Amino acid sequence: MTADDGYQAQRSYPLATPQRAPALEITVEGLEDGEVSPWLAEEAEPRDMVELRGPIGGYFDWYPARGGPLLLVAGGSGLVPRGPTGFVERVADELAALGHDPTLIRTERFGAT
Repeated sequence: MTADDGYQAQRSYPLATPQRAPALEITVEGLEDGEVSPWLAEEAEPRDMVELRGPIGGYFDWYPARGGPLLLVAGGSGLVPRGPTGFVERVADELAALGHDPTLIRTERFGAT
């Protein structure tokens, strides 16, 4: 975010939409003394322009031939209170489509652990 005087601030916010959603939603906790969140939570309007970039972090590849069990843990700068993020939903769907027992896939959607 760039202020009128040129000052810039960057923040990370979790995505709250699945991969192929028609619109992008993020989860923002408005902090009274925050530099960015008050604008996002109180002033930003739909279609306001913001700069986005990809996630920060790493990844790994896993194949069934490597064996298991496999525990996938996701984390970020916050949480999406409405349920699993789009990434978690997609992975859960793909695991079930591959024939994995949905009772062994633990997400909020498939059931609590």
